[in-house]
Amino acid sequence: MIYTVGIDSGSTATKGILLADGVIARRFLCPTPFRPADAINDAWETLRAGLAETPFLTLTGYGRQLVDFADKQVTEISCHGLGARLLAPETRTVIDIGGQDSKVIQLDAQGNLSDFLMNDKCAAGTGRFLEVISRTLGASVEQLDAITEGVEAHAITSMCTVFAESEVISLRSAGVAPEAILAGVINAMARRSANFIGRLSAQGPLLFTGGVSHCATFAAMLERQLGLTVHRHPDAQFAGAIGAAADRPTPEAARMTAYLFLFHSTVGVVRMRKALQAADYPFRSRTFHVSCAAAAGCAFICTVCREKNRSGLSPAKRKPYFALPGMITSCWLTFRSRHKGYPCQGVNHRPAALRLRGPTADRPAPVLFAGRVRRQPPAATRHNARAVAVALAHGIPINPPDRQQSALAA
Repeated sequence: MIYTVGIDSGSTATKGILLADGVIARRFLCPTPFRPADAINDAWETLRAGLAETPFLTLTGYGRQLVDFADKQVTEISCHGLGARLLAPETRTVIDIGGQDSKVIQLDAQGNLSDFLMNDKCAAGTGRFLEVISRTLGASVEQLDAITEGVEAHAITSMCTVFAESEVISLRSAGVAPEAILAGVINAMARRSANFIGRLSAQGPLLFTGGVSHCATFAAMLERQLGLTVHRHPDAQFAGAIGAAADRPTPEAARMTAYLFLFHSTVGVVRMRKALQAADYPFRSRTFHVSCAAAAGCAFICTVCREKNRSGLSPAKRKPYFALPGMITSCWLTFRSRHKGYPCQGVNHRPAALRLRGPTADRPAPVLFAGRVRRQPPAATRHNARAVAVALAHGIPINPPDRQQSALAA
């Protein structure tokens, strides 16, 4: 049986799912604490408890970069799209409203992501907005359906959280029933969400996900505003975690090995390229800007930043980007999707799984990295490019540099 775990670290709630051969076996849900990493750790320990083998772990959400033991990190857009497709295969549009943002995802006929819009700059129209207004009126989000059932909504003109809160206080002072105010707030949110969805030329069927999807009143008002049927699912809040758990490399990709080499300058890459060409071994070369992040227990650990020209920013404005597949942890590395033999032994962080399209599953293309480092690694860790190329060409496993000669001799 194949176990996979997906954890969605959101701003308000942390969700986790354990899949056993693609079927939901366990769920985890808790409010996101002051330190989101604590909730991720709790979810991981709870979901994998009692299993004979360690499941493949994929993280998504805002806190996906806060821990160092995940096998993979995926953006929430991809995970929500995949999770929605698994919950309701006929879904063509996903509206996700969480605690911090709202997003609309459009899927094609095959269920693949085709377009999306995201609003993460303003709290208006999110779960936080609904929570603030409910608290102002002395209610909880869980009580909204019971409070607003059969109530005529009072018009709310402000959607900014600050101004709306002031307007709600004024309406309450004027004698307007709190139930009518809450219904008006939900209706205003539904109207805003409908306009947001309309910007993407949304098509049905439409699936409503996120924590706000539990509010039946909101779903009904959104249906009225859109003129489309809004579907909900009991596990809609877990859509991101379900998509993360399902986004595991295929067995073919998991068997593929990619050899990653970090050189201190392009000279090393040129030498390695020539050696591989002489050995008639296929390869591809990519360049990264690298900064040293040495940690105790490892001689040389570096952090991969944004790929050159990936963001279009000048080098001075590029910021570290930890979600790149194949995160480098030393000056040499042999990667498998679940490889545990890297030099640092996970002291600083575990690299994400790397998928590559090699020439064959038995002989994939190595990736050559050129980087700028602030600290030169020890001479013992530098590669003999020609020796490595010969080893690759003859299928000899790549060992740490100090054991390369013995491997070649064997």
